[in-house]
Amino acid sequence: MYKISILIVEDELIIAESLKTTLSGLNYDVLAVLSTGEEALDFLSQVSPDVILMDINLPGELDGIKTVEKIKSGFAVPIIYLSAHEDKETLNSALETLPSAYIIKPYKENELRIAIELAFSKHQIEKKLKESEAKYRTLHETMKQGIIFQDSKGKIISANPAAKRILGLKEKDFSESKNEEIKLDFIDENMQPLPPEKLPYSIALNTGKFIDNVVMGIINSNSNSLHWLKVDARPIFREENHRPYQVYTLFEDITEQVKQERQLIVAKENAEKSDKLKTEFLAQMSHEIRTPINNILTFITLLKDEFEDKLPDDLQYSFQILDSSSKRLIRTIELILNMSKIQTGSFETNFENLDLVKEVLDDIVMEFYSRAKERGLVLQFENAADSTMIHGDKYSVGQIFVNLIGNAIKYTEEGTIKIKVQNEENSILVDIEDTGKGISKEYLPKIFEPFTQEDTGYARRFEGTGLGLSLVKKYVELNKAKISIESEINKGSTFTVTFDKIS
Repeated sequence: MYKISILIVEDELIIAESLKTTLSGLNYDVLAVLSTGEEALDFLSQVSPDVILMDINLPGELDGIKTVEKIKSGFAVPIIYLSAHEDKETLNSALETLPSAYIIKPYKENELRIAIELAFSKHQIEKKLKESEAKYRTLHETMKQGIIFQDSKGKIISANPAAKRILGLKEKDFSESKNEEIKLDFIDENMQPLPPEKLPYSIALNTGKFIDNVVMGIINSNSNSLHWLKVDARPIFREENHRPYQVYTLFEDITEQVKQERQLIVAKENAEKSDKLKTEFLAQMSHEIRTPINNILTFITLLKDEFEDKLPDDLQYSFQILDSSSKRLIRTIELILNMSKIQTGSFETNFENLDLVKEVLDDIVMEFYSRAKERGLVLQFENAADSTMIHGDKYSVGQIFVNLIGNAIKYTEEGTIKIKVQNEENSILVDIEDTGKGISKEYLPKIFEPFTQEDTGYARRFEGTGLGLSLVKKYVELNKAKISIESEINKGSTFTVTFDKIS
């Protein structure tokens, strides 16, 4: 158990020794017994007791009261006066030095013990309170966030240095001689003035609720610059009162963050505008190109029909080249046009319940059957599903398989194209498997990116824009389906499209 240490300053030896004996019997640690104020000051420069018992009537230039005055100016030690004087003048002089107690001789043992315990306890509490205040003051003054305290009417009572800097306040604004209230004008995120009743501190005072993360602006009166703040307000209550009597507001300067966010928004809007202009231009140009090509293709057919039996074989072959090249060009234009429509949000859809096999795949497989046969390939179709009803857009669902089956035939030089439909739990899976050239593992992550192909440059073996699979991915997403791929170089590829099955 901690023993309270005591310094006795008493010039009468008999009283001093009696006091020492009494205190030792009460389990206190008596550090020294001194007889003059000068000795006490010298002792305190080396040792710090917990309590000092001070006689008022001391010999020399320093009596007890003057000694205590000097002790108070340099040391934080609780002092208890011991005096035989009961006169009012002595008592008043002693009380001006703020002692912890004043005991009249002859003292009672219990009275002395209570005075020592109270003096020590009070001093310890005051010491902890000062340490806490010092920590709070340091935190208050060094915080980067601003803190202001306001009374129940909203008048600013105090502000930390960060708050003064952010708000543009000066020390003279808080001088006791300044009677007028500090006026601050705030704006909301839309640059509109914020009335006093909508400010966080006002809402906290009126409702008694915590207010968090309010963004507002203020013109700094020193720099005349706009600062954006993120503000929290906390009401302060007295125990006996349910209405706040003060509010403290904590805020941070987020001006740079707001600037960056607005720059990002502007950059995004500009990028979207640029992308829209580009896509609209592409759509318009696609339309302007497709129309004359269709006209050219029509007249090529008319000319072929007119002169087919009058031309030599090499010229007839030229008509075939013109026909296939024109269809290839139209196909390319259609891909570009569809991509531009999807990107601009103008792609029209008509979602309905439809039979995936009977209303979509049967016709597409039939269309590609002769094309595969011309290339010496076998096209197989198997329907192993008991239900093939889906909810989707018929055109875009069809285009998924037109592109996938067309690619399978284009990239397969020999072998088989297998199309299989099957059920798996609540899904319908369509596999398009080929024995073609396959896709490298390095290129697979880019397979659905627009305008990309694994073979590039003049040496590439297969025609195409690289838009087909990119559009397939878009069509799959439009229909809330999924697509996956497994492939190996020179062994072929399998694309799997998964739809939600409906009953």
